[in-house]
Amino acid sequence: MSGAATDFLRRCLTDAIEAEDLFESRLREFANQGDDPDVQSAFLSHADVLRLRRADLTARLEELGGAESGGKSPLSPLIGTASPEGEFARVQEEQTLHNLIAAFGIENSECALYEVLSTLARAIGDSVTESLACAALADQQETAKRVFSFLPSRSKIAFNMLTPNELDPAVETKAFQNRVV
Repeated sequence: MSGAATDFLRRCLTDAIEAEDLFESRLREFANQGDDPDVQSAFLSHADVLRLRRADLTARLEELGGAESGGKSPLSPLIGTASPEGEFARVQEEQTLHNLIAAFGIENSECALYEVLSTLARAIGDSVTESLACAALADQQETAKRVFSFLPSRSKIAFNMLTPNELDPAVETKAFQNRVV
């Protein structure tokens, strides 16, 4: 590998590490918001995966002679714009929906990041980093699908909570008085 190629690879690894750190923190925040234990569990579970992946990426960066920069990931603006608790939501179910939308966007941004990292690693012949990036990409794609699968039912639940006179009878949910409808 040339010096320039290795430097670029190290910068991409650093970006991925910083993105994982930021998103892990955000997922843990999301897990403490809303009222849906399935969604909260999914957020926590994926946050744990990201913590482990961050360690793997950090080890690989160190093997390549790099160190974390302590800077900000290129995904920082996206992760930072995810709906903070209570800013837009009027009910917990709406907060859950906002968090799912934010998580879906971030997951797909991470997919792009790992596609770039795997392509670069393949181009310079770094099969170890390529393998790490491909595994991360596959996991991110699967997680994005899982997050997306929550959207239809959680949208209806939020709708039912925000429009109690227009309940969708196809969805079992709580009404404002916490009764099952």
